[in-house]
Amino acid sequence: MMPPVEILRECFDYDPITGALTWRVRPVAHFQSQARAAWWNRKRAGTAALGTSCSRYGHRQLTFQVSGQRYKLLTHRIAWTLIYGFAPTADATHWNRDASANMLRNLRETTRSQTARDALRHKPGLKGAYRGKRGKWTSCVWVNGRHVHLGTFPSQQAAHDAWILANVGVAGRFFNAGYPTVFD
Repeated sequence: MMPPVEILRECFDYDPITGALTWRVRPVAHFQSQARAAWWNRKRAGTAALGTSCSRYGHRQLTFQVSGQRYKLLTHRIAWTLIYGFAPTADATHWNRDASANMLRNLRETTRSQTARDALRHKPGLKGAYRGKRGKWTSCVWVNGRHVHLGTFPSQQAAHDAWILANVGVAGRFFNAGYPTVFD
């Protein structure tokens, strides 16, 4: 759950050019005691808010508490919220697919289906090409939640090429063939 933007602005400074997120001097109201606030501000204020763990996709996560409420947030979602004043409705992703590059020009708001289309392939072979039961290659694409068959092809490369052309039309800038193409 994302805290209100006011709380995030009390906790963090964000540089949209470099993507750096730093801790601010936080108000005493965020802590259980004035001594705890003084200790935390002496130790953390002005330092990089890098987080200690990464999500499975390489995104940096921050865990912190405000008035007893614990938050575990992705740093690129914090950056988005600080700039625009609201949390991304579905996903915020990186144009260049580098999860550590949180510059404003590299962040974009996406839907879940756009994020899935932009995902890298972690299987061998060409994306979008599948061997059919009779040894020929088939290709299909998802359009608005529906499976659209693109045809049967004599080779894996031909099926993959058909898939690329269909996806460029459907996904536009959110398309990822798994390697650089003329459309990137």
